[in-house]
Amino acid sequence: MDSLIYDIQEEIKNSNPHWKYNDYYRMVELQYWSEIPQMIREFNNNYPIKTCLDIGCAMGTLLLYTHKLSNCKLAGLEIEKHLSDNIIKKYSVDYKVLNFELEEHNYNETFDCIIMTEIFEHFKFNPVGTMKKVKKLLSPNGRLYLSTPNVEVWGKIDKYNTWKEMPTPEGYQYLPDLGHEYQYSINEIIEIIQLAGMRINKIDYSPKNTIKQFNLEIIKE
Repeated sequence: MDSLIYDIQEEIKNSNPHWKYNDYYRMVELQYWSEIPQMIREFNNNYPIKTCLDIGCAMGTLLLYTHKLSNCKLAGLEIEKHLSDNIIKKYSVDYKVLNFELEEHNYNETFDCIIMTEIFEHFKFNPVGTMKKVKKLLSPNGRLYLSTPNVEVWGKIDKYNTWKEMPTPEGYQYLPDLGHEYQYSINEIIEIIQLAGMRINKIDYSPKNTIKQFNLEIIKE
């Protein structure tokens, strides 16, 4: 793992973070997206990142990582506030607390780098519409970095036989987050991404050499 990640984790630890960070999240987050930092670094080496949005940014590890590589402008979204005020102020993060599936984000720009780790499996609604919203926010040559559990390891959730049975968000104002809503196979993710007008450019697994979490780099078609 890039040593810069550990430096950032220490910075977050000292930033008066949400209590979950030091109690739990710092210890487990690398298990989810360990291969994504290198993907971001390689992309930035070839196409310097000027803007980065993290959808579900939690305490901000990958958001700050991208900034320290590129000095890019930062934006973050969360359904509940987790990013510390110290981090928001220090890095001038355009931070919004909202439900990305149901609410308008009001960003009037596109982003070279969009990060979406451990969010996909929490979507309450058919994910195609939400992924189309993500695509609209992605710059023409941009990259979306996504991590999500592999159903073959984590097991199927019995709520739906297929993701296609999930409702669309019309008529809903709120649904509580009670954990994972659906866990996907790689073929299901490929189908959803294609229906949203994108495709997978790179695929890896986290932790390295396991198939526990998909770590994906996604581009526009």
